[in-house]
Amino acid sequence: MTPEFPGWDSATAPTGVAPVINSFTASALSVSSGSPVTFTYNISGDSYDYIDMIGPVTAGSGSVTIKPTATQTYTLYSMNQYGDNGSGIGMARV
Repeated sequence: MTPEFPGWDSATAPTGVAPVINSFTASALSVSSGSPVTFTYNISGDSYDYIDMIGPVTAGSGSVTIKPTATQTYTLYSMNQYGDNGSGIGMARV
């Protein structure tokens, strides 16, 4: 019996370029607990982006401001139908 959706194979899988994280920066690398930190990013060829420990962010380019209360490393992940790229890292210390 053939499955209803057998999945991708080398003949049917979409091909293209994974997104590129052009930049991902933090406004400060060391802040007092509860002080604001702004992460700014620019990504090409993306469909969906999120920052670990923060959540989804606007695709393409933008910024998000948080007030961390603990030392944390924030990683930006970007995806499209051809793959993903999680190479951007920013860090804030409190």
